[in-house]
Amino acid sequence: MPRRDLKVYYEDILKAGDEIIQLRKDAININNFLGKNYFYRTAERCFQIIGEAIFQIDKINPQINITGKRQVIGLRHVLTHDYDLVDYSRLWLYSEDVLPLLLNEIEILLQDELRNKGI
Repeated sequence: MPRRDLKVYYEDILKAGDEIIQLRKDAININNFLGKNYFYRTAERCFQIIGEAIFQIDKINPQINITGKRQVIGLRHVLTHDYDLVDYSRLWLYSEDVLPLLLNEIEILLQDELRNKGI
């Protein structure tokens, strides 16, 4: 049964996003990232979590505006169902191009959710 709590999904996205940011720092560059299974497999799992959380958020309230929502959900579907087609360099690019804005928006949505709950 889904958790149905937006706050939890927002927190899951932020935690997974922070882990990807740390991976990028540790990997230093795309060649190191692609050269070490640990880096790209961890990023893969984190993006699966982010994509699934956004998918669940969209089911709860499709009116919640998240930039690149369909793109991230689509990435999750590819990572989960078409793993043999994954171009891991895309994960590096997503973490550079998509993730910063996404995490900023999710942080704002989380703060709004906490205010709405009086927390």
